[in-house]
Amino acid sequence: MLKAAKAGADYVQIGTMFFTQSHPGKPPEGPSLIKAARQYILQEYAHSNILLLGVGGITEVGIYLPHFLVEKRDTDNPLPPQHNCVEVLRNGGDGVAVIRALSGTGNAEEAAMKLKSTMSKYISKNYTRGVY
Repeated sequence: MLKAAKAGADYVQIGTMFFTQSHPGKPPEGPSLIKAARQYILQEYAHSNILLLGVGGITEVGIYLPHFLVEKRDTDNPLPPQHNCVEVLRNGGDGVAVIRALSGTGNAEEAAMKLKSTMSKYISKNYTRGVY
């Protein structure tokens, strides 16, 4: 990641944030991974404008499960939903990269608009780049 920042990359994708069908059996690192990446960039290359994008299991409304709960999830009593795309932002991410959040729906355009709306609401109220 630091090499990318020094080389002038515009962004780096960081993940896997959440459980995803793209990587079955791989425990997600969770939002703490992007938080650690942001802290590292701020310490080691503070003047970088590189964007950090969370990837893996990103949804507009989804369930974030710590890796130790993924295999033990009680499908009859799921955890309450939350905006896991916002969890990426809350932990230092500048945005997200998605596949299934759009292609796995019946209407990719509508799903994209919901994702954008959810993230925009959070950003407009809470976001100050570099302060987490």
